[in-house]
Amino acid sequence: MDIHASPAPLPEVDEYLSGFTLRFRRFEGEQALEQYLTGLLTELPNTDCDTIAQAVPGTSDQCLQELLTNMQWDEADLNWQREGGCATNPSCGV
Repeated sequence: MDIHASPAPLPEVDEYLSGFTLRFRRFEGEQALEQYLTGLLTELPNTDCDTIAQAVPGTSDQCLQELLTNMQWDEADLNWQREGGCATNPSCGV
């Protein structure tokens, strides 16, 4: 495989994620999410954890698997933010 992502976080991914309030217990969760999204944006033939880990420097398939299977987060809250959150909810009080 000859496809590799930049070792530095992509500014576009950081900008996109800055619009969300993601609460992970440990920094590794935020880092794994950034690395996973970077891997999804590459031109990899497969976007499974092993392939992404080979293409994105500084990550491991184990860390990505942990993100996808064991880390707990509030899916409903994240979807609410993604759909506009308070910006589209007049009863929010903002």
